[in-house]
Amino acid sequence: MSLKSMLSRVSHWFGRASRRAKPGHRRFYSARLDHLPVPKLRASSQEVSVALPLGSQAKFPSLLDLASGAPSQDTPEVLRRAACRAVESGENQYGQSNGDLPLRRLYAASRGSSQSMSQSAMAENEITVVAGTSAGLAAVLMSVLDAGDEVLVFEPYFEGYLQAVAMAQACTVPVPLSQGKGGDVWTIDETTLRAALTERSKVIIVNSPHNPTGRVFSASELAVVARVAREFDLLVVSDEVYGLITFNGQAHISMRDLPGMAERTVVIDGISKTHSASGWRVGLVLAPPAITSQLRRIVAALGLAAPTPLMVASRLAYDQSTLDGQALARQLQENRVQLQANAQVLEQALSQSGFHYRRPEGATYVFASLPTLKLEEGGDLASFLYASCGIKAAPGQSCFQGEQGRHWVRLCIARSTDVIAEAARRIVSIELPGKGL
Repeated sequence: MSLKSMLSRVSHWFGRASRRAKPGHRRFYSARLDHLPVPKLRASSQEVSVALPLGSQAKFPSLLDLASGAPSQDTPEVLRRAACRAVESGENQYGQSNGDLPLRRLYAASRGSSQSMSQSAMAENEITVVAGTSAGLAAVLMSVLDAGDEVLVFEPYFEGYLQAVAMAQACTVPVPLSQGKGGDVWTIDETTLRAALTERSKVIIVNSPHNPTGRVFSASELAVVARVAREFDLLVVSDEVYGLITFNGQAHISMRDLPGMAERTVVIDGISKTHSASGWRVGLVLAPPAITSQLRRIVAALGLAAPTPLMVASRLAYDQSTLDGQALARQLQENRVQLQANAQVLEQALSQSGFHYRRPEGATYVFASLPTLKLEEGGDLASFLYASCGIKAAPGQSCFQGEQGRHWVRLCIARSTDVIAEAARRIVSIELPGKGL
């Protein structure tokens, strides 16, 4: 080694040493967190409120929580028994990296594929089981987006979308749903969607049945999204976690089933809400093979595999060839009937008290506003309900980019009949602005 090369290496070493941070001075922090939205909805749902405001304690000694989207009803017994059997039979170690294959095959069959060979190919190459739908969505976005890409999200939205987009270092572009003259129609408008497009647009997120409005988007509305996606070469991420929860004969339509959309649609699905198993963290992602390959690299890197015994138990959710599977299907139908009855009870109380809302067509929420309420500066409808009725509602601010959210609340109907009846009684009995007008 020449003297010049030796001096160069020594100089380089000393240069690196001088640039090292002194112990206790390094900042262990990623700049991506600066762009990660604070989760208003989840923070509100997880708060532990012990005491009600003084004015409410006499009438309402306890708090009613309608904020959290987690069902209050326990997971069906047949699923719990299946999980116990899976644990006892030794299904407790690492499973297949892409998720339990029998579960993937059953899910493929549930999607309506008629040929066994196509079902097998779908299970192998297009379906991945992940540790929850939120993780699945985030992994999908991280596998298809680059920094600065734009994701179109219909507003009002589930705020988890914003966090997933931010983790992918992309940008969320809200696309307002049309509210109509009554302020509660919530339809997809093609002109508004097209106006939101830029050269950086890459993904559209669609959620039907919709959280928070309860809309089940029609074939013509989804056709608008499909037309725009095909014309501008966009990917559609279709959040279908409430796909089995529809009311009054409404039919859930998957974006993937529209003409020309199978090759540009990613479906997010799972059993958290439909099967009252939010703590199981069993989600499914159905995507074109190329995207599935990318997704699985992210899943492997982050260890996003779902728990083995719970994947095995979840086979029942998509298998009605057994008595247990048939019993589970009957239980889900009973649950849908009860959810619809809960919605009707809550709607009647809201109507009597001057609220505006749209009757939910699916999902597990009633989205409501109170136009006659004059909010104080910094106030919101969720805080008003908490103080006046002892009801904890999800704040509308989590669903909108601007101030409009202060006037809305999301009320979860996945509660016992007693809780819903008490919530209705409180809403009717409290002196709300506009009541009787």
